[in-house]
Amino acid sequence: MWMNLFIVCPMGGGAARLYGALTPPLPPTSPQPAAANLDPSFCQGRRSSSACPSDPAALLRQCEDALGADRAPRLHRTFTRVTDGDGAPGNGVPGNGVRVIEKLHANAKLDANANLDANAKLDAIVKLDANAKLDANVKLDANAKLDAIVKLDANAKLDAIVKLDANLKSALLSPSALGEGLDGFVRCPPEALSWSRRKYLILEEILAYRPHILCLQEVDHYHDTLQPVLDGLGYDGHFCPKPWSPCLQVEGNNGPDGCALFFDRSRYELLGSESVRLSAMRIPTNQVAVLTTLRCRASGSRVCVAVTHLKARSGWEWLRGAQGSDFLRHLQNLVRDPAGDPDAPDVPLLVCGDFNAAPSEEVYRRFAASPLGLDSAYKKLGEDGATEPEFTSWKIRSTGECRATLDYIWYSRDRLRVERVLELPTEEEVGPDRLPSLSYPSDHLSLVCDFSFKEK
Repeated sequence: MWMNLFIVCPMGGGAARLYGALTPPLPPTSPQPAAANLDPSFCQGRRSSSACPSDPAALLRQCEDALGADRAPRLHRTFTRVTDGDGAPGNGVPGNGVRVIEKLHANAKLDANANLDANAKLDAIVKLDANAKLDANVKLDANAKLDAIVKLDANAKLDAIVKLDANLKSALLSPSALGEGLDGFVRCPPEALSWSRRKYLILEEILAYRPHILCLQEVDHYHDTLQPVLDGLGYDGHFCPKPWSPCLQVEGNNGPDGCALFFDRSRYELLGSESVRLSAMRIPTNQVAVLTTLRCRASGSRVCVAVTHLKARSGWEWLRGAQGSDFLRHLQNLVRDPAGDPDAPDVPLLVCGDFNAAPSEEVYRRFAASPLGLDSAYKKLGEDGATEPEFTSWKIRSTGECRATLDYIWYSRDRLRVERVLELPTEEEVGPDRLPSLSYPSDHLSLVCDFSFKEK
């Protein structure tokens, strides 16, 4: 397993240079931290002992036993065969097809400083770790305004690019981890937020559907739990942490959260992988992506798969749009013929992500209209085959109830065919307290699709 690093270098004027000084690049690799211990619930001994479970049925029984006989029932979801625009109904996963799972928020902790007071200082926003200090060359005077230090072109405003005024709430930290009681899920039982319980629900979800490709966001238990356990089940994985993960500000944290992509190594061969830090107007942000190229061992067909998690929260639509444009640029480079033949067909593409954007947002429209020829798989559940579901996330926080479609599986409509789609639960099945719950480990529902390759 290997990983090529794609570093986004800051370019442009003074704003970019200052921002680049404040934002360290992604590390060249994402090795297992030296102090990380394997989860004793699943793995005994050292990693090299191959002591993690390798029998899916045994691991599923372990999850069921840990959750107890009186557990809340799992959400009942079934697959629906769909017609993907060519008049042919799906037939399940053929021998050279692929099952993809998008979305299981697989983290444990909430950033204790995620909701900074409006008077918080910049050094509290961009703190890199508990003992780190800002470089002496970029110290800001207590009374200085950032826009007075970094003079921009007369037609540009810094707050329109990165919104890093000294009195601004945290703009770059992406608080969305669960489990420390600071997440604001006011109707969720505290025990449902505990990682000691959620990890079994997450693994149970994976084992129930046995995907060939698994895309996850908000992963902060990659090295100690997900990677060793899924490795034992036959998956290879790639992980890209956020440069400023909010998880690092929680006492006793398990490391940074980020995006992870796993694939079944018995079915697919890895041709290449890269970690990308998404930019907005050539300025690096805190959101990341993992991009891989795989080859089906049975058919020799190649497929490019990517996972990302765009900036959350209302008011940041412009930033999600800019991140989406940068992401599309990377995807266009990914699918080009490696030999440079401009007439060669592009490699089919699967893009999974928590876009934090409704279908009405600009970033969604950019993906739908991109020259990559992408379509959203979950539109196939609609009666007209062209409407997104009513929700992929449903939660109740102290600020109110939110039901929204934020998550998508995009695919190359000319090269891939949607065969089956996992239905979403009804309002009654979700329950009055919404998500997460004792039945489901995340505030976002997993999306599961079966695809097949079309004839060239």
